[in-house]
Amino acid sequence: MTYAYQVPSVVRRVGERSELLLETSGGRTKVGPAAHPYFFQGFLTDPGPAALGMLACAAVARARYYTPASVIAAIQADPVVTSNGDRLRFESFSGCCGSLAA
Repeated sequence: MTYAYQVPSVVRRVGERSELLLETSGGRTKVGPAAHPYFFQGFLTDPGPAALGMLACAAVARARYYTPASVIAAIQADPVVTSNGDRLRFESFSGCCGSLAA
């Protein structure tokens, strides 16, 4: 599977608030497959717990709990964000695939 992002995901300031813009890389919409679909728009009424959860998810993606001696190249792992109607789901595997955060 190959991921192709048009631009990096970013957090930007707009007036007194911050916006989290997550880039997409393929998915299914109501009308079928799309290269860069638009899945979700919403706001957080209490962003602190959500931010801590996203940081924990990113920490697991960066972690490597076991590296076999035969592994030479670094594995690049990114957290994954999926959406389903009214919710977002953040998940990641550690670099060694020994731990999952969801």
